[in-house]
Amino acid sequence: MQVSLFLLALANSAWAQTKTDTIKNPVLEAVRTEVKKVLKPDQRTFNFNVFSQLYPIRDNPTVGWRSSYTKEEKILFDVHPILSLTLFNNFRKRINEGKLFSHGYSFMFRPQFRMYSEESMPVKMPSYKVLLGLQHLYRLSEKHFVAYSIESGHYSNGQSGGTLKGGGADGSPQSDSVWATITPNSNLSEMINRKDGDFSTNLTEMMVNYRFIPKLDANRKPTEVHSSTLGLVYYHNNLFGIADVGGFTPQSIAIYGRWRFLLAYSYTHIWPSGRRLVVSENMEIIAGAHPSVNPIRMVTTAAFHLRNSLGFFVSYIYGHDDYNLRFVDSGHQFGVGLTWDMFPPIEVGVSR
Repeated sequence: MQVSLFLLALANSAWAQTKTDTIKNPVLEAVRTEVKKVLKPDQRTFNFNVFSQLYPIRDNPTVGWRSSYTKEEKILFDVHPILSLTLFNNFRKRINEGKLFSHGYSFMFRPQFRMYSEESMPVKMPSYKVLLGLQHLYRLSEKHFVAYSIESGHYSNGQSGGTLKGGGADGSPQSDSVWATITPNSNLSEMINRKDGDFSTNLTEMMVNYRFIPKLDANRKPTEVHSSTLGLVYYHNNLFGIADVGGFTPQSIAIYGRWRFLLAYSYTHIWPSGRRLVVSENMEIIAGAHPSVNPIRMVTTAAFHLRNSLGFFVSYIYGHDDYNLRFVDSGHQFGVGLTWDMFPPIEVGVSR
C-alpha cells in the first residue's frame, strides 16, 4: 500500500507539471491508472501533507563548520540532520483553510555527527535522539498562533566505553573507583573518555511556542514573523517512563543534571521574491549538573534562505557544548554552514 501511494504521488507530481502540455505522457497515465486500481476510492486523491514536516518549534537541520571548545580536539564539520516519519499531519492544509486547530503526530530521528581532524577516528561518538511526538497548533486570532509539542524517547551516543578515562566500563569496580575520585572541584572536561565514553538517557521534551505574524502580503503570505518558545527537557531512566531500557547510571545522572530549560526567540523577514532572513537567539540552562559544568548555552544565529528553502547561516555560541558527553566542555564557538527551512512561509487563510 505504501508503494502504491508513493507511485501515485510520483505520477501525480509529474503529471501536474505536464498537464498543460498538448501531448499527454502515456507512461504517467498508465501508472496513474494501474495504481488507482489497487486503491480504495477515498485514497485516490493523494494528499502531499503526508510527507510535509511538522509545525516548526525546533531548529532547522544544519551542516557546517564549528570552531573547537578544547585544544584536545579540532572540529572539521558538524551535522544536525532531522528525519521524521509523519504519522499524521494537517498543519498546512488547515492553516491554508483558516482553521483554528491543527495537529500532527510523528516518529523523529534527530542525530548529530561531528568529524574531527584525526586520521584513525574522524567521526567520534555521534548522538542519536529517537522520539515519538505530537504537536498541536491553535490559531488565537488572525495573526496569533500558539502551539505545543511533547516528544519522548531515547538519547545516546551508542558507545560502550566508560564515561571517564581509565575507568573501564561503567558499573565495573575499576569504574566505580574512578567515579569515587570526583569532587565538586573536579574538572570533568579533563576526565571524560573522548574516544568511546558512554552517554545514555531517556528523555521527555515539552515545548510551547507563540507566533505573531504582523504583516501579510496580497496573497496572504507572511512578510514578517516573530516566534517565541519556552521549553523543558527531563532526563528519566525508563523509556517513555515505563520500560527499564536505555537509561543512565546513578553516577552519570549526577553529572548530567535531570532538567534543561529552554528559551528561544526568532525574527523572520520575507521578501516578495520568497527569500528570507532569520535572526534567532536560543538559550539552554542545565539544572542539577556537576559544578564544573557551565549551565548556560546561548546561540545567536543569522540565516539567509533562498526561494527553495536552502539557507546559509553564521552563528556565535557561548556556554556548554551540545554534543552528548561533551556538555562538560564550555567556552566560545563560531559556526558557518548550510541549513534548510522545513516549514517555509505559506498562505494563511482567513480565520473560520
